[in-house]
This record gives sequence, C-alpha cells and structure tokens, in this order.
Amino acid sequence: MKKVAEWAGKTGPRVVLGQVLKGSKTQIESNVRDAIAQLRSDKPNLVAALKKMNEVDGLGISFASKHLRLLFPEYCPVLDSILSCRLGYALTADGYGAFARRCTEIAGELNRAQIASTFPGRTDWRPSDVEAAPFAWVNGWPTT
Repeated sequence: MKKVAEWAGKTGPRVVLGQVLKGSKTQIESNVRDAIAQLRSDKPNLVAALKKMNEVDGLGISFASKHLRLLFPEYCPVLDSILSCRLGYALTADGYGAFARRCTEIAGELNRAQIASTFPGRTDWRPSDVEAAPFAWVNGWPTT
C-alpha cells in the first residue's frame, strides 16, 4: 500500500494511505489475498478483484485499480478520475471492467500487428501499457 502511494505521488495518495492504514490489517490482508486469487485463477476476473480491493476502507476505484496494476500489469490498467472523465468510462467496477477489456483488446491488436512496445525492456504490449498512453495524453506529457 505504501509503494502504491509513493508511485502515485502528490498529496492525495498520502491521504488515501492514511485512511487505509486506519483499517484492520487482517481485513486488508484478506481483501488483497482475495483479489490476488481472482487474478491468479484460470480465468482472471478483474472486476471481482477490483471489488475486493475496493472493500478496503479508504480505497476507491482509482486506488484499488492502482494496486491491481502494480500487482498484475499483464491484466490490469488503472482507471482514475481523469481517464474516467476524459474517456467516458464510469468510475465503477463495471466501468473498470469495460475499460480493462478495451485496453486488453488494443494490446492484442498491437501485438498481432507486431508493433513493438515503447516501454523499456518490453517488446509486447500489456493492458497497463495501453492505459499509459491516454494517461500521458490527458496529462499533456510530451510524446517525443
């Protein structure tokens, strides 16, 4: 949880972390274990995993998805309030599911077209890599 707050930066994550750490350590561990189990199954269930993470007091969809992304970047993009607003995906578990499916589809299309990933040390695309592109765009980050 602390690593996610560090990765996310700014003040908001510290506030979220403070709220999370007020909760029961046993409950947090149980929810994280359950979310991981959903993603390690033969058919990873991103929506169920997100719902389990979202049950942790203090986490919303955005920070729940950030945790999943750091644990399983091969399946899980991040849906935060900025992308939700700009791309039209509801900041709900179902909205996350739709967004994750689209990122997975695009990653598959890029891989089938043999378009190399622009991420250091990677040649293939993951849903988390696909999500990073519109995130950079909506934040006005340089692309060259």
